[in-house]
Amino acid sequence: MTASRFSGLAAGVFAAVALASTGAQAADARREAAGTLADGRAVEAVVLSNSHGVSARVLTYGATLQSLIGPDRQGRPADVVLGYDNAADFESRPNYFGVTVGRYANRIAGGRFDLDGRTYQLPLNDTTNSLHGGTVGFD
Repeated sequence: MTASRFSGLAAGVFAAVALASTGAQAADARREAAGTLADGRAVEAVVLSNSHGVSARVLTYGATLQSLIGPDRQGRPADVVLGYDNAADFESRPNYFGVTVGRYANRIAGGRFDLDGRTYQLPLNDTTNSLHGGTVGFD
């Protein structure tokens, strides 16, 4: 499965799970352009919404949750996700806002671990550690 295909699948699954608990009676799903990356690849947003005013916007760039909007106590729409307005900012400012952390979360000291008697060396992207999936996570 290609990374792009996986990202699209993951984005859809993630958004569906986010909306599943709302008890939605009417729902809508659509894809929108969300910008381009430095290498020219287009990024789309999968937007799922329901009749209760809940919507999730998930980018095909690493299944990044760009926004999750729901009604606040006064019934006004409120976005509860910290992030950026476009795909390029998620790429150029890698702060892990809304990301689906790939393979592992947090730091692996020295970027090295042992499994079944074999030592694996991971890319170091946090000084002497490997952080949140390495140099490229699911993006």
